[in-house]
Amino acid sequence: MQGEVWIGVDPYFYKERLHRMPGMPDLFVDWRVARIQVEITPWIESALGGRTLRTRDRTREAWIDRTATDAWNDDSGGADYLLSLSR
Repeated sequence: MQGEVWIGVDPYFYKERLHRMPGMPDLFVDWRVARIQVEITPWIESALGGRTLRTRDRTREAWIDRTATDAWNDDSGGADYLLSLSR
């Protein structure tokens, strides 16, 4: 079985209250990371209402393999990762 999941979970809110909600899955499951990729798709900047917005250029989507994540530094702190996992 395989699938694609984008997860963004604040561990504080999960630990403090979300885990008690009916139907909330257990996020404390051991996984084996088989592959790590970081997105290198170029950014497109546009102005809207005096603000600069950045979105990825989906016509040029690209990923590269990494041995580890470095979310504070990869892509100036805005990195997206693709993890291939197994139990």
